[in-house]
Amino acid sequence: MKIAICDDDPDFLKNVFRPLIENAVKQAAADAHISFFTDGEQLLERFSEDSFDLVILDIDMPRLNGKELAAELRLINSTFFLVFATSYRDEVYNTIPYRINAFITKDSAPEKIIGELARVIRERREFSPEAYSCEIIANGDKKLIRMPFGDLFYFCCIKRRIYLHTGRREYLLAENRFADVEEQFLARGFYEVCRGYIVNPNKISLVERNGVTLDNGEVLPLSRGRYKELQELLMNNITMESNFL
Repeated sequence: MKIAICDDDPDFLKNVFRPLIENAVKQAAADAHISFFTDGEQLLERFSEDSFDLVILDIDMPRLNGKELAAELRLINSTFFLVFATSYRDEVYNTIPYRINAFITKDSAPEKIIGELARVIRERREFSPEAYSCEIIANGDKKLIRMPFGDLFYFCCIKRRIYLHTGRREYLLAENRFADVEEQFLARGFYEVCRGYIVNPNKISLVERNGVTLDNGEVLPLSRGRYKELQELLMNNITMESNFL
């Protein structure tokens, strides 16, 4: 398991949090490689190249605060486990949209922090996200890639070429029948916003009459007559999530 911890206070990382996370790993009986960062942008750059299973973030950091960093990381990988560790107890309500697995206050008793981190580590070890495999074309060659379904934003068909979009990347698929992609993903809850575009509704942040805005800020066209239907779909999703929480 790969764990990343980011806090702008190097003394806190070295003298306080390092022993806590190391004891939590032992308590969870896990094998883990732990990386420490004092700058959010450093973690973001590393995360783009080498994703982590568990990320622990301070909130109050310069340049890129913990919540901003979490939003950027979620665009790259939606399945990592996320913990906020902060001195500000009231921030717990502001972190819910980032799909956190735990919220830790730094002034809590060490044994309580260790126990909570051990719980999250055990849960992450047992978690196995369903993945999507497909062939893409890169530099003229076919290449097999695999990613969690939760990382998919949308598929589109342009001039008979099929593209897969994640939060930060675009892939050209080797698949040449968009109807096959539609059949597979409409059955999984994707929504056809207009002809040639099917979207993961969990990645939609705003619906307007002439378009939808995704979590990464990208705007896609929305066909006439689908505005009300899509709004109702998203409202139903919100109701289900609220009941679950």
